Amino acid sequence: MIRRLLLAALLVAALAPASRAGSYGTELPFTAGTGARASGLGLAGTSLMYSPSLQYYNPGVLARYDKKAFEFYRTTLFDSETQFHTLSYVHPSLAYGTVGASLLRFDIGGIEERDDVNNLLGELSNSQTRLLLGYGVDLHPSVAAGLNLKVDHQSFGSYSGTGIGLDIGLHGMRTLSETAIFREVRAGMAIINLIEPTLKLDQDDVSDPLELRFGASLKSHFEGFGFTTALDLVSPRYSPTVVRFGQEFDYEQVFALRVGVDGSTPTFGVGGSYRGIALDYAYRSEDLGDNHRLSLIVAFGGSRAQREAEREARIDAELRERVALRMADFESEQLRRLVATADSLFDAGDFEGALDQYEVVLVWSPEDTRAQQRHGHCRYRVELAEGRALLDQGDYLAALYRLKQAALINPGDPLAAELVDQCQRSIADAADRTRMVDQMTRGSIDLYAEGRYVEALAGFEEVLRLDSNNQLAREYEQKSHANIQNAVHRLVLRARARADRGEFTAAISDIEEALGFRPGDPTLTAELEELQRRRRSAIESRREAAMTGGATRHSTPIVDTKILDAKFERGMKHFEEGRFEDAARELLEVWSVAPQFRNVTDPLTRAYLFMGMQVYSQERYDEAIRIFEKILVIDPANLKAQRYLHKTREEASRLTGVRR
Repeated sequence: MIRRLLLAALLVAALAPASRAGSYGTELPFTAGTGARASGLGLAGTSLMYSPSLQYYNPGVLARYDKKAFEFYRTTLFDSETQFHTLSYVHPSLAYGTVGASLLRFDIGGIEERDDVNNLLGELSNSQTRLLLGYGVDLHPSVAAGLNLKVDHQSFGSYSGTGIGLDIGLHGMRTLSETAIFREVRAGMAIINLIEPTLKLDQDDVSDPLELRFGASLKSHFEGFGFTTALDLVSPRYSPTVVRFGQEFDYEQVFALRVGVDGSTPTFGVGGSYRGIALDYAYRSEDLGDNHRLSLIVAFGGSRAQREAEREARIDAELRERVALRMADFESEQLRRLVATADSLFDAGDFEGALDQYEVVLVWSPEDTRAQQRHGHCRYRVELAEGRALLDQGDYLAALYRLKQAALINPGDPLAAELVDQCQRSIADAADRTRMVDQMTRGSIDLYAEGRYVEALAGFEEVLRLDSNNQLAREYEQKSHANIQNAVHRLVLRARARADRGEFTAAISDIEEALGFRPGDPTLTAELEELQRRRRSAIESRREAAMTGGATRHSTPIVDTKILDAKFERGMKHFEEGRFEDAARELLEVWSVAPQFRNVTDPLTRAYLFMGMQVYSQERYDEAIRIFEKILVIDPANLKAQRYLHKTREEASRLTGVRR
């Protein structure tokens, strides 16, 4: 009987070492609190943030953690035989809230076990463990909620017991200013032991009573110094309400001093942190002696913002890759059909039809060497055939121009050279030489009047070969040279200006046009090669930027990102299903509000490129021009849009006879 009474007395002593004077019921020893930072602030931890052990004070704060972190806490209560250890861990996720776990353990030694006649039998081991498994989630950007599943276990000698409990909590915060002294206000509320854990070691049940906690804190900042003021009201079921207050002073979040009061107990603390590692110390002066508390916090991994940016970059990269594959498939199919059509015309000897098709192939794929070679061969055969037909018709001047063009395309070709000689002999052998010269002069003047200076120049040179004293031909020959010089100069200047704006395709087109005035000119040829090099470099740079998501992420205006995300995802779904018009509509709405959001410019311009290519293939040139122009409004440096627009305008001009 005496032994049982002694055990009961010791059990009460073990359960209530941290009970305060004036308590009206039993409180488990965990009321001593945990975490050196909160301890230095008088245990006013209901609204505080960032220390993993704060799960103990309010599970609602779990949702606020930015990084994964461990905290180890240790203290010796009242004597060296009573030790309290805590290990806490928080793991924030991006989409599913934050989980936390804390293991709290009291070990009490030095308890003698005696029999009924007071003989010493040895020492009793007494330990009490609490496991908190918590979860916190944001209900709103300013409000978070959380809960702790609580498992208590106590062993005392040969006796042991386990109890289950539940805590719930809310945490709110609001930013007041980014620059003023008062920066942020926070509030917290927790119901501790909403379900009370109950332990039964022998015959009696002992429960940890329900407790209400309310807290608020204010964060201030002034010239590198931070100030955090915290106030808590704690109301246990069987004990008086306790007021807790704490004040923290920190410098650049590196070094901190803390003072507080827990009811009538003063507290003090210091702390330092560097690169994710924090060491905190707290001191309390208790009735039973001084109490020293120590915490080590290690935070690791990227912050929530960093991980969010990395996730967004991965998602965007995957989307860009899918879009690029879709674009490549579409372009490959377009090219395959165009090349097949061009090759069939080429094989059938329809070089004029094949020439048009190879020109379109080179719009989609300007570096295609096979298409370039066949395009040149078609031009040669067309010019040769046209020159031969004109020669047969007796139109020697026009025939001579066409045949010389064929000879320039295929230098050293014996057939073209022979026909040029034949044409020139026919001109020289004409019966009415004066009439022939006069006819050639008038024809060349007509070409000059139409602005076809190269053809006119060839005519005047031929007239002067037949009649070197023809002053009219000499005068127009000089004028043709001057106009060609001016035209080439204007085209070169325009090409350089376009290249400076990144419009390399249009610039290359200008130099190619200039080479039409001066075939084989070494200066123009060098200029063309440089522009082609710069265009290839620009294409590579854009490809690298697409793979990396761009060098710089610009800020997105304050908008509802959930709405933008939904529109973006719908647009990408339409895109992958081939509904490019629907995709462009959704993505354009995102781009109009936030042009930098998830790199929306890239899939938007690609959707428009698909649309433009489709209507171009249907010879709806005006509509294709409007679409390509819209792309260049969104992305002025888009090389493909520049190239497609230039070709489409050429096709429209050829069809209507009007230069757009």
